Amino acid sequence: MVWANELARELSGQVLTDEASRDPFATDFGRVIIRKPQAVARPASTEDVARVMKFAARQSLAVATRGGGHSQTGQSLSDQIVLDMTSLDRVVRVDEDALTVSCQAGIKWRMPVEHLMPQRLSPPVLTNNPDVTVGGTLSTAGLGVASWRFGTQADNCLGLEVVTGAGEVVRCSPDQHRDLFDAVRGGVGQFG
Repeated sequence: MVWANELARELSGQVLTDEASRDPFATDFGRVIIRKPQAVARPASTEDVARVMKFAARQSLAVATRGGGHSQTGQSLSDQIVLDMTSLDRVVRVDEDALTVSCQAGIKWRMPVEHLMPQRLSPPVLTNNPDVTVGGTLSTAGLGVASWRFGTQADNCLGLEVVTGAGEVVRCSPDQHRDLFDAVRGGVGQFG
């Protein structure tokens, strides 16, 4: 698997190929499908995600993006590369005046909630499972007990930094690249 070594040289993050590191990525929450990746990429930045996607395209390799692995029918599995987004797990900025939070896609909902507690703030819609990732729930729209009042988690998203399948980094929102913004939210990871 020479390509895994080549990929590792292109990333700031990690590329894991040992059996013990790959085993947890062979199944998802549903445990219906088993597909062990040849490599697990743990990006250190958005640029690393873009590098993985460009590398995979050049090498004709399949990539599955994975957060908490809460899918049930293999959506977060690949027998080639799994892109483990949980390495991107930071709250980047809190704007108390605008009541907004910027965070990375691999952060689990529990972390921003805990981060906001001292300010007595909370996202308007929370999933019932705080150990799934922000990126994962936005890709499936994200329902919670407050959805009847405030919509889905994706409805409350103001903007995204998206890496496309071609490895392009695109910032999108209701005012910028609206078509991509609408496709990614609830797009099950098929558009970026």
